[in-house]
Amino acid sequence: MEEILQKAFFQVAGAGHPLCDLFDLKHEAELSLLCDLSKLQESFRVRALARSQRLADILITEGGDLDLLALQEILGSWGHVLCPGGENDVIFMERQKALLSHLPELFKSIKRFQKPLCHALAERFVRETLQLPQKTLLTNANIRRAVLSACLTLLRQNVGSCFATAPAIVIQEEQVERLVQDL
Repeated sequence: MEEILQKAFFQVAGAGHPLCDLFDLKHEAELSLLCDLSKLQESFRVRALARSQRLADILITEGGDLDLLALQEILGSWGHVLCPGGENDVIFMERQKALLSHLPELFKSIKRFQKPLCHALAERFVRETLQLPQKTLLTNANIRRAVLSACLTLLRQNVGSCFATAPAIVIQEEQVERLVQDL
């Protein structure tokens, strides 16, 4: 049965819904399936990271400003985009939509991030967050995209308790302005 659902999903993926194109849903679903089969990485985490990076890339222009028109288009077409086995995606996407709804106000804080970072480790974090080559010269847009991506990427903890992860999750979900200050 699961195989039939996967085949049906791949036929429908990208069938005209704006979010399917925005997130390249067909590629995302293929990557998710590979993650699920390998059991090395949760597919949910891969989707969450990819969607957060894609949103940050689209919403922050090359000049480092917020693209309000793109934000309006994204919020206007927002819906629930599920992958096979993506039952948790709905909660995550609702959280992302809530953050995006308040992005113009939050972006005032994000806009304070600019070159130079003056710290090799911070530059490395930006490159790793955006999956940029190590020799890439960072721009204000890269730095702001990394910050927005960090705000949009769902933090999760599966096993045990962690004194760092639990408060970070609360701050990200309930005090995102504080997260931006901490970053």
